[in-house]
Amino acid sequence: MNLSPDAAAGPDADAGADATPGPDATTGAVALGRTAAGPAVPAPPQATVRLMGLTLHDLTAPELVDRVVGAAAAGTGGWMVNPNVDVLRQIVADPSVRALVEGADLVVADGMPLLWAAALQRTPIRQTVPVSDAIWALCAEAARRGVPVLLLGGAPGSAAKAAQVLAGRYPGLEVSHMCPPFGFERDEAGLGAVREALQQASPGLVFCAFGFPKQERLTAQLRDQCPSAWFIGSGGTFSMVAGDTPKAPAWARRLGLEWAHRLRLEPRRLFRRYIVDDLPFAARLLGGALLARVGTRRTSLGAGAGAEPPTGAGSRPETGERAESGDRA
Repeated sequence: MNLSPDAAAGPDADAGADATPGPDATTGAVALGRTAAGPAVPAPPQATVRLMGLTLHDLTAPELVDRVVGAAAAGTGGWMVNPNVDVLRQIVADPSVRALVEGADLVVADGMPLLWAAALQRTPIRQTVPVSDAIWALCAEAARRGVPVLLLGGAPGSAAKAAQVLAGRYPGLEVSHMCPPFGFERDEAGLGAVREALQQASPGLVFCAFGFPKQERLTAQLRDQCPSAWFIGSGGTFSMVAGDTPKAPAWARRLGLEWAHRLRLEPRRLFRRYIVDDLPFAARLLGGALLARVGTRRTSLGAGAGAEPPTGAGSRPETGERAESGDRA
């Protein structure tokens, strides 16, 4: 269903790094987030990791699909943020952006450097789950459970093409798309058109693709209108699904080199972001994680033989929060 003509909605943000689309999730998901009735539904205990002050949820792709689509099928909405190195850099640099992201129900890592940093500080994340990969399994499960999907934003024409691809791949998937014009968020009429599209589509999943943090700010404005829907920050995902932007080879994603692939495709737009901003930040992230590992090791040795190991970066509780790198904003 086309809810409005495509127009320039602004450049897509980076998609993620390494993960493979998970198989169709099983039934019986635990509901997270908010219900249409209003109050928040208590989230189940789950492992989390702290990196530079940000809490990340340790979920595999099948677990993510089961929780998000299962919750949406039960009428319980939520909000997912998918940070990579560039997104984490912006969160660390800007307290208002950090506060925005902390309002999300799930924050799931996208990108090998975050996986490496978590492992260095002895709080490993099992898997990165980029939305550009997870969208396939999410839509497959949405088709199976009868959960409507809305593709919102993206590059001009990409949402429409992505909707066609997904509908063709997953028979029975109810998928709508809308790409509002550039600057719509500063115009009451433009925002009104987006709200009307949400009302018409009545989605259970909203893939919101305007780049970070614009898509998160928009989600914060819109989610009260659709309390039973999950809003998922999607960056450049639609262009990849549509085939307009080629994904990096699997070997490059495994080595954390997807940024180099993207830089080769768009050197003018991405040189400053990746080379000037993100590479030094990635070094800071990994260095801070290594220092946290060394500090935990020294603390453990200082506790003496037979002493209980300290709760921190070296601990691996089954649920609850795990310790973080010592480098904070």
